[in-house]
Amino acid sequence: MANWVVDPLPHVPAGFTLEDPVLRPPLRHEVCVTGCYTLYNEDLAIIKLQPSVHKEDFEHLKTALRTFFHDVHQVCTTEIQPCALGDAYVRFSSSLERERFLGPVFKFGNYAMSIIKHDEAENARSLIWIVLPGCY
Repeated sequence: MANWVVDPLPHVPAGFTLEDPVLRPPLRHEVCVTGCYTLYNEDLAIIKLQPSVHKEDFEHLKTALRTFFHDVHQVCTTEIQPCALGDAYVRFSSSLERERFLGPVFKFGNYAMSIIKHDEAENARSLIWIVLPGCY
């Protein structure tokens, strides 16, 4: 692991402030970003199929996924796009509808289909969020 000196100020989103951490002696300089934040893409999921579908066959996969969600499960999806981390991104009309499909493995033709949250793929980073009172 390498550490570089970085000025975090240009990377702070509007409405956020920088505060130095407290209650422990710093081994290196650490900065905490605080403020209210809005969750995005809570209605987005990644579809993974076993075996994987070739990217050239995406239009057929898109049609089959639309049929699976709309006709079989009566769930509205707003968009289906190709995904580098799986076989497809699916945006549901709400995060509650996405939650219905997280966890179980579905039979999808000759495939085993699993659905994961957009931020829990292989490239997920560990980040600790501190929710401040009154900020949702």
